[in-house]
Amino acid sequence: MEQVTGSGFGRKLSAVEVMLKIHMMQQWFSYSDPGMGEALHDVPMLREFSGLDAGEASLGTKPIC
Repeated sequence: MEQVTGSGFGRKLSAVEVMLKIHMMQQWFSYSDPGMGEALHDVPMLREFSGLDAGEASLGTKPIC
């Protein structure tokens, strides 16, 4: 399984863990796929929670789930 780098502390997050965290945030905050992509790009706290860095938060037109 492909690894996604986390904050630099602890173990690296797997892609499944990152997607689960993003899906949970979509449910909690009622984001659509494009809205979640924008929020990940604009809100550092959401990127930190999901385990993404600023470069990985740019999803383009790809659906999140």
